[in-house]
Amino acid sequence: AWTIVPEDGILRSDAGTVAGSPFLKSIVAFIFVFFAIPGFVYGKVVGTMKTDRDVIDAMSKSMSSMGMYIVLVFFAA
Repeated sequence: AWTIVPEDGILRSDAGTVAGSPFLKSIVAFIFVFFAIPGFVYGKVVGTMKTDRDVIDAMSKSMSSMGMYIVLVFFAA
């Protein structure tokens, strides 16, 4: 927020607007990091994620349930 709110923030566009800014171009990465880091810390604290392979298995398990939805959206588009 400190880099997008000020008029001359580094994540604003050259024109000083939020539209078309580096912030909006990388919003997916920001959201991923915003949820991935707390999820990993929670998994470490609870003990469900002991190695990096556990993180990969958890991510692949959650994405495997989205396969049918992705196919449906692809053909609906």
